[in-house]
Amino acid sequence: MSSETNGRVYLPTSKTCFICGEENPAGLQARFYIEDNIVKADLNAQEHHCGYPNVLHGGVVAAILDETMGWAATYVIERMCYTADLSIRYLKPVPCDRTTTVTTNVLRASKRLAEVEGEILDEAGEVYVRGRGKFFPLSIERTLEVDDHLLYRGGEARLFDELRANFEKQD
Repeated sequence: MSSETNGRVYLPTSKTCFICGEENPAGLQARFYIEDNIVKADLNAQEHHCGYPNVLHGGVVAAILDETMGWAATYVIERMCYTADLSIRYLKPVPCDRTTTVTTNVLRASKRLAEVEGEILDEAGEVYVRGRGKFFPLSIERTLEVDDHLLYRGGEARLFDELRANFEKQD
């Protein structure tokens, strides 16, 4: 069960992740959320994330796009996923002085693989980056182990509760 904030259902975070780690001072400290069945993340980069003045470093761009698409695959497959393939198309430099949003779209998904596309755009709808990735699900055991280390502050989507209940019935 989860609660909604402004039509958004937030996903859990971690302590140390570069993208969502709440306690990682060098990280982005992004929050992933589900809105209209689409996984998104707002990106509020800091100066230390820039490669050039006011230009988000390309590696940081790839990392947040990868992570957001990975959560989209996770949401659909209902298992934590890892990246099998990632392709990024940089259309123009991502500015650090404004909020941009990563949005995703799951193109295809099965129990073995999800193919996801994503983009980074600003409030006016200008697209800066497009990406595409393929994601493999982790095993049930590994998914539940990762879930045990995620931070749930209250109201976040509990994507693995049914998986955990079914797994524990088998023991």
